[in-house]
Amino acid sequence: MSAKICVISFAIALPVLSALVLVTHQENFRQRASRSTFVEVGRNVGQLAAVIGVGAGFWHISWIAGVATIVAACFGIAIHSAGYSRLELGNRKAE
Repeated sequence: MSAKICVISFAIALPVLSALVLVTHQENFRQRASRSTFVEVGRNVGQLAAVIGVGAGFWHISWIAGVATIVAACFGIAIHSAGYSRLELGNRKAE
C-alpha cells in the first residue's frame, strides 16, 4: 500500500512541479510574480504530493524512516513558512 501511495503521489507531483519550474522561469524573465490562484493551488498540491511521496517511499522501506521523514518535512515546511512570512511582512512594512 505504501509503495502504491508513493507512486501515485509522485505521478501527481512531478508534472505539477515541472510546470511550476516553467512558471518560475517565466516570472524571472518578466521580473514579476504570478498572482494566479491556480498557480498557488498548484504549488501547494505539488509540494504536498512530493512530501507524501517521499514519506511513503521511506515508509515502504522502514516505518521508522517514514515517520522521521514526515516529521522532518513538517519541520522544514514550518521553517520555510516562517522565513517566507518574515520576508514578505518585512517588505510590506518597509513600503
